[in-house]
Amino acid sequence: AYNVLRNCTINLNNYTAITGTNLNSNNHVYRCEIYGGTTSPSFSSGCYGISMGSYANVLEGLRIRYIRDTGVYLGQSYLRNSLVYGCAGNGITITGTNLFASATSCTVNGNGGHGIQVNSTNGAFYCAVKSNIITNHTVSGKKGIYVDTASSDIRKAGWGWNNLYGNDGDYNNVTADSTDNAINPLYTDSANGNFTPTQTSLAGKGFPDAYVSGTTNYSYPGAIQPQGGGPFKLVGD
Repeated sequence: AYNVLRNCTINLNNYTAITGTNLNSNNHVYRCEIYGGTTSPSFSSGCYGISMGSYANVLEGLRIRYIRDTGVYLGQSYLRNSLVYGCAGNGITITGTNLFASATSCTVNGNGGHGIQVNSTNGAFYCAVKSNIITNHTVSGKKGIYVDTASSDIRKAGWGWNNLYGNDGDYNNVTADSTDNAINPLYTDSANGNFTPTQTSLAGKGFPDAYVSGTTNYSYPGAIQPQGGGPFKLVGD
């Protein structure tokens, strides 16, 4: 069965050991918000905003904020055009070694763990991390993109166009792609949840919407496209 969850708001009320949405396979979650219940969450293991442990799920246009562990726990599924910020654990954890997963055009900011963590030996070979803004992961030892094992740096085809800035370190066990950048996005008002970048030098640094000869790429990385940036503005529009 293919299930759809859309236009929902879920408040976890700062409970421990609870997940906002825990789904198996063949689901579409669209334009939903999951809130941990406090703007200063303390860590509680296994308390995820959304968990997609199986395959063939599509998550898009989400706002996941202030969760007590990982914001998005992603199996063999697809996350795109989403905001993940202020969580006590990782922003996004990608796990699995034999089916494809992706985190694309997301804005991941100020989480207590890593911005995006990729688990498992060679796990990065089976996923794409593309066109994201990953910022302000300042806890000592936490990275913008953290890959568990160095052998995972065989992943070039599905990675790139990411912008990493203000993290304690940007990469672990993976190297920057030639299309990656380190530019301050100058968010409009991140303290109040407005992650629209105002840094005009980011224009054209996101993954191009289409490869057409003679056209100019205006796309920004991340979930929010400022006016004139690109077609996607699923969150906060």
